[in-house]
Amino acid sequence: MLFDYGGIMSTIGFWQMAGAFDSGDYLDVDPQNMLFDYEGTPLVPLSGSIIINSSANWSISLIPSWVDVSATSGNAGTTVVNIYPQPNERTTQRNGSFKITSGSNVVWVFITQYGTFYY
Repeated sequence: MLFDYGGIMSTIGFWQMAGAFDSGDYLDVDPQNMLFDYEGTPLVPLSGSIIINSSANWSISLIPSWVDVSATSGNAGTTVVNIYPQPNERTTQRNGSFKITSGSNVVWVFITQYGTFYY
């Protein structure tokens, strides 16, 4: 989540567990909120990657047209996926999200990218 405190942006990340552990069916994604500058450099977290940990094969869908990802599907276990937003030449920030699905579990990752106005 992004919060604006008098012009100072602050991000709070949440770790979400989708699915019930007692069934052995899970999907963990960290982080679920990402912030990039207008050039696509990661600001929060300082890595442009997400870590997917799942009990089953997973897939990423509904990716915004201005975002590239290093993988759109993978096997059960732990996988690092790099996120590459294209440069934002607009003055305003843009927001997007994509969906990660594993079995019946769904987690959304939210991306904010500053525009050139912020610099």
